[in-house]
Amino acid sequence: EEALGIARASPRPETQDWAGALLNNLGWDAMDAGKSHEAAPLFAEAINVRRAAWERFGRGERCLRPYTIARYAYGHALRLSGNCADALSVQEALLQDGHDGVRKINHSLHR
Repeated sequence: EEALGIARASPRPETQDWAGALLNNLGWDAMDAGKSHEAAPLFAEAINVRRAAWERFGRGERCLRPYTIARYAYGHALRLSGNCADALSVQEALLQDGHDGVRKINHSLHR
């Protein structure tokens, strides 16, 4: 969590980008501990960080996958927390945005 604080506080976008990975890791740690309700806000923040990086790099493929995974993970955490309506909205938004590979993302996350 100390590294996350450093990434959040940094004036450098490249350092701020590390917050996305750190939030993702903390979110999955919470999920592994059965605390999906704690993971959801971490993944929600990761979405914001990953989206900023995706936009900063011209919406290219380099940052699209981490952004998409953050969105998927947030929806997954919402579903496991019992917030199925919001989880469905997140997953439907992914499909609407053309990410019909959500199943592939899920598979790659759980190998």
